[in-house]
Amino acid sequence: MLAQIANSNDIDIIYISVEEQINTKNLKNFIKTNLELNNIYSYKNKKIYLSYIFELKEYQISIFPLSLIPIFYIFTNIKMDTNTLFICNDFFILYKNLKPYYFKKTNNTISTKDIKTYIKSKLNLEVFQVRIVSKEEENTYIKNYQVNKYQYKFIYLDTNKSFVYYFLYVVLIFSCFFYFFENITNNKTKSNNSLQEQKQLSSKLEDIKKQKEFTYISKILLRIFEEEKKLNINIISISYNNNKIDMIVSSTKKDKLFDLLSVFTSTKINNINHEQNKYILNATIIQAK
Repeated sequence: MLAQIANSNDIDIIYISVEEQINTKNLKNFIKTNLELNNIYSYKNKKIYLSYIFELKEYQISIFPLSLIPIFYIFTNIKMDTNTLFICNDFFILYKNLKPYYFKKTNNTISTKDIKTYIKSKLNLEVFQVRIVSKEEENTYIKNYQVNKYQYKFIYLDTNKSFVYYFLYVVLIFSCFFYFFENITNNKTKSNNSLQEQKQLSSKLEDIKKQKEFTYISKILLRIFEEEKKLNINIISISYNNNKIDMIVSSTKKDKLFDLLSVFTSTKINNINHEQNKYILNATIIQAK
């Protein structure tokens, strides 16, 4: 099956400035957080190409439909210099070390000279080959790529399934409650002592529930404090409400905050800010590992 191409209009670009490059294991959390901050919540039918622009200390996140290959990939099969700038009708792409590095949408009113000047000043890159690609050549590259396609690593983000899990949990609880209630109703007609027995059973169940809940929350809190010491982060506040733990923590390194979240199975990042040389994370822990 021939690869279908995402044209420049099909690709959304987000630029994220960082103090340092994000650890690979934290990239998905990093991307999800920044997509949500940009009001992008649906990842189900999307995939992502991520490029760290070293000269700018910036990540370029390219987002496009799941079934398509981005237009800037069509040059991956051809011979080129280590650093090559391809200038097309409505975009340009800089390949650095033979990989797509910096993509930008343009229009045909921008001159080649202006684009070259932009690359030199923006990325402080002096030595690179320039190749002007006409629309006819672009179509040829597309056809060649479709036949001899080569794929780099894309990033796929799972949609948040916590609501589904919660819904199933609620259904299970109600099913158990209904079954328990039916048994109680039937037992009322069988014994005069059943009411007292039911009260005792309910009391025991409530005690067990409270004990388990206390143990569950205690384990999470203990793990948070252990990670605080291990990661050298600072806990600003913690609160427990509606079976969830809300916390505000800070660190001079954003990676450390993502390391903390990776300890837990289900978390939600409410916001993350950078102020006074430190990152402040407001997050909710829904379930621990």
